[in-house]
Amino acid sequence: MRWNLSPEVKRNFRIDSASAALVGLFSGMVYPFLAVIAVRFGGGSLETGIIAAAPFIGNILAVLWGRWSEGRPKIPIIFYTLGTARLLILLLAFVSSSWEVVAVALLHFVVASMATPAYVSLMGKIYPAHIRASLMAYVRVLLGILMVAGTYAAGQLYDRGMYWGFAIAAMFGFVSTVLFRGVSEPADQPSAVQRVVNVTWSDMVSVIRGDRRFRWYLYGFFIFEFAFLLPSAVYPIYQVKTLGLTYEEIGWISIIWSVAWFLSYPVWGRIIDRTTPLVAMIGSIVFNSAVPFIYVLEPNFWLCAVAGVFGAFAASAVDLAWINQVNRMAGERSSTYSGIHLTLVGLRGLVTPLVGVGLYQLWGSGGLFLCASVLILLAIVPFAKLWVMEKPANRPRLRKPRIKQAPRSV
Repeated sequence: MRWNLSPEVKRNFRIDSASAALVGLFSGMVYPFLAVIAVRFGGGSLETGIIAAAPFIGNILAVLWGRWSEGRPKIPIIFYTLGTARLLILLLAFVSSSWEVVAVALLHFVVASMATPAYVSLMGKIYPAHIRASLMAYVRVLLGILMVAGTYAAGQLYDRGMYWGFAIAAMFGFVSTVLFRGVSEPADQPSAVQRVVNVTWSDMVSVIRGDRRFRWYLYGFFIFEFAFLLPSAVYPIYQVKTLGLTYEEIGWISIIWSVAWFLSYPVWGRIIDRTTPLVAMIGSIVFNSAVPFIYVLEPNFWLCAVAGVFGAFAASAVDLAWINQVNRMAGERSSTYSGIHLTLVGLRGLVTPLVGVGLYQLWGSGGLFLCASVLILLAIVPFAKLWVMEKPANRPRLRKPRIKQAPRSV
């Protein structure tokens, strides 16, 4: 890296990277297999729909978590909430039914969601704004490399019924939070703390009403995530019951996804630092629209892998884009802004996968996938509008006066 980083930033970057490596092992051993294991234990579209909604259910209270974290040290909040959430995965080593998998997934994601507004705010404090996206991207590269290893190992274990692998994953996850506790958090400015401690619900409504750019941002995310989440509960059903994929094959798709995911992070980070997070957001929309469209074609294993690559490009782009865009718009109130954003994400995530299951039963997989692909592309409109609003060139231009030439002498 060519940046001149302060010793404190370098230290935080090293600790963040070491913690992310263990998070990668944890994530690779857990998340690709939750819905698949529920299906293997006899679960259907209802169970997979709830699991698909689980990461978003906890976000319904994100405004509350945002208010709670404003003006308080972020590291303890992250340590206690994420540490507890990751230890809960231990319970998956002892499940024997699809509904037990659903219950553990719900508990895990609800508790983990309490840390997100604090994490977003912390990233805005420990990394310089002009290289924040790139530093976060390199951390996620390391996370992605270890995620590949975790996914491959877990696929081998779970195919043999060795679900004690979840206990190992839980230990990796908990140790990662212990390491992350070593990050040095800059103190909040006293004026900023005084201003945000007394935030009320009406103040948050006024944020949406008073910030036109934030409203367009929320419009774009509403369309994007509603469409993106529609088929989310159907993918594992399609892969297991229609394509007949094994744990190992699904693990390979996840590995391919992970490699494309972490390799694309530095590219998106550089794009965001040199342009705007909205460029990455629009790129994510384009790549995401291709995923359900590929499934319209009734793909084989290899086309599913291609869809995974496109989905990985989209996931890394939106991950960096929304955090950096919120910090860009919110400034010192990033916890409040991210809380509002995540609350709306939670409401959509709670409802949309179940709506998708209903449309799947009504239209079949092909109709659902095609509908999702078209709707995702429509999200470009509000984000393009926000991009135009943020351009300095959007200010009134002064036309150069035309200089009349004197008539030529004959």
